[in-house]
Amino acid sequence: MTTPPSQPYLSSRAHPRLQFTTPVQVQFGARNFVCSTEDISVGGMRARYAQPPPGLTRLRLLFNLPTGSSVNTEGIVRYVRSDRFGVQFASLPAEVQEALDDYTCRTLGYTRRGHRLARRLTVTLRSARAGAEEEVAETVVLSRRGGRLVCRARFKIGEELRLVWPEQSRATQVRVVLRRLCGPGDLTELGFEFLDPADFWRIEGIS
Repeated sequence: MTTPPSQPYLSSRAHPRLQFTTPVQVQFGARNFVCSTEDISVGGMRARYAQPPPGLTRLRLLFNLPTGSSVNTEGIVRYVRSDRFGVQFASLPAEVQEALDDYTCRTLGYTRRGHRLARRLTVTLRSARAGAEEEVAETVVLSRRGGRLVCRARFKIGEELRLVWPEQSRATQVRVVLRRLCGPGDLTELGFEFLDPADFWRIEGIS
């Protein structure tokens, strides 16, 4: 079991996907071309090009995020359909992942659904992975649909977890929708959504 954070927070896809169009410079082998994205997420992008690269091709990608950040990363082609192809990012830099996390979650409304309440509660998380240990976490923000918390566990966006609130002897399943480093060491902020529509928190002021 990991220890809880010593300091409070200071500041049906695996990843939220956002419609987004931007030019992308693509390089593989001796071939170079410029295509256009149709959507993007922390995990990858879908692009359009008349002669897309074959499946499983490794690419070098250069493009700009809506925030103005420039991205130079590797990817691998996961599917090809006519003039469209899907790319999974292979080495997205941490700072770019954080910027893209913030942009997609903010745009898709993960942080604006219903009334939120700042509340520090001690909870535990457990992954469905074999041999996974229970991890201690501390909530930062609660909402009817989920919340945000900080912990030291390396859960991934899209991963489903069992969240337990020991004080109230309640447990439920959640899905990670946001992940970013937020403090010294490996302190991480996770945004999560409930998989069960029932009111888990049952706290006045949350909707």
